[in-house]
Amino acid sequence: ARGRVALGAEASADTIYSPDSPANDLVVYLSSFSGRTVHNRIEARSLRANFGAVFLELEGFLVEGEWTGPNAFQLQTAALENMEMTFGAAEESAHITVAELQRQTDYPQGFESGAILVVSESVYSIGEIRVEMADGNSVMRMAGLESLDTSTLSDEGLFGVEGSASIEALDFMGRAFGPIRLTQRAGGFSEDALLQLADALGGAMPDAAANGAPEGPAQAEEESDRPALPQPTPELLDAFRSLLAGSPYAELDVVLTYAGEHTLALTLQLAFDGEQVPGTADGLNSASFLAGADCFLRFEIPVAAAEELLGQALLGPGLALGLLQQTDEDYVLVMSLREGAFELNGRAMPLPIQSPAPVIATEPAPLG
Repeated sequence: ARGRVALGAEASADTIYSPDSPANDLVVYLSSFSGRTVHNRIEARSLRANFGAVFLELEGFLVEGEWTGPNAFQLQTAALENMEMTFGAAEESAHITVAELQRQTDYPQGFESGAILVVSESVYSIGEIRVEMADGNSVMRMAGLESLDTSTLSDEGLFGVEGSASIEALDFMGRAFGPIRLTQRAGGFSEDALLQLADALGGAMPDAAANGAPEGPAQAEEESDRPALPQPTPELLDAFRSLLAGSPYAELDVVLTYAGEHTLALTLQLAFDGEQVPGTADGLNSASFLAGADCFLRFEIPVAAAEELLGQALLGPGLALGLLQQTDEDYVLVMSLREGAFELNGRAMPLPIQSPAPVIATEPAPLG
């Protein structure tokens, strides 16, 4: 099956089926063989839309999909040659351009309806993104974005996600960055736990007054101007406990170059030991969470780059409070939370809440 959908008054009954039809339309294809293999495609040479303060134009638009059944191979593709969007008043309007967008996602084991996570591999790229104001001033320009993301399923039924991305050049408010390299990993998630959490979040939280209402007139007068914090429902606490039981983890590494010579680096690692999860939701509190949490953050920025990007208004207090340490070449921030103990730049620091006694006999394995 093939059809063309005309948008606006430019097309007519005489031209809508012609290959030379006016540009502001969609061409739709759908094919199926024996009711099992299905292929569809929606494409447009050019689409234009005016929503008052927002004008949008797309060129070379394509969305394509192919599948062979609910539990079989699927492939999805999206492409866009160019997008132009303008919004705001004429003298203060902003203009956004996106060029050469490509995305392809492969689901080798199929994609069931309603699934939150599935085994997949996705490749994504953008040639350029530009944001400019009406006076010609450039707000942001990004060029050469490429990324690869994969989702896998372990033998224990837990999903993991890995991704890597690179940006060749990023200019933001007069600052030049690039190249930029980013890698990330996350895992320890079961679909059942995520669905349970989604259902619990959908149930919302109870009314704050029902959970923290004052008991007497004096107390009511004292706390009348103090908003009560909503308390999580038992269902939400149990869903969160189920999520932690899978020993979830997340890691992020970012390395970027500033002004063509200064290298900035960020490492963030978060994990939770599922064996430390209490048996019931009633036991899930700040102390039990700290017992299983393993967090690490390291940030390095060259002195010259820090003075330009952060300025003394941030560097001065950061050094005075011990948030930053200065070496011969860099400012460094290192934070860690392990076995309920918090350290900042190598110094033990008290926590604002009571931390549990150490519960892990051996040093946890390093992430990554």
